[in-house]
Amino acid sequence: MTNVEYETKVLIREIRKSNEYNQYQRLKKKLAGNPDLMREVNDYRRQCFYLQSRDAEDNDNALLTQLREDNSEMLCNAAVHEFLLSEQKLCRMMQKVVSSVVEAAGLDLDFL
Repeated sequence: MTNVEYETKVLIREIRKSNEYNQYQRLKKKLAGNPDLMREVNDYRRQCFYLQSRDAEDNDNALLTQLREDNSEMLCNAAVHEFLLSEQKLCRMMQKVVSSVVEAAGLDLDFL
């Protein structure tokens, strides 16, 4: 095993010990207790991901706003709201990790 592989395993272990990861897992498990609600949340997450990951278009904000309005009842559910916030915190932490690695490695991602 190379040093990079070893340190990657260390990083993964530390991520799994983080408050962000553990809160996300706890809230995900709580939602999983209600399969219908979890399916609805996952559908919402899938649609948000699609809208946010495609090339920017003029109507993307309008589509995201409409998606939120269409799912407003579900989004008012405290368990759903708490889960989505914890997911956002975990994703931001992971983005910082990836950005730090990319920057430290000097990778040129300007073409993206």
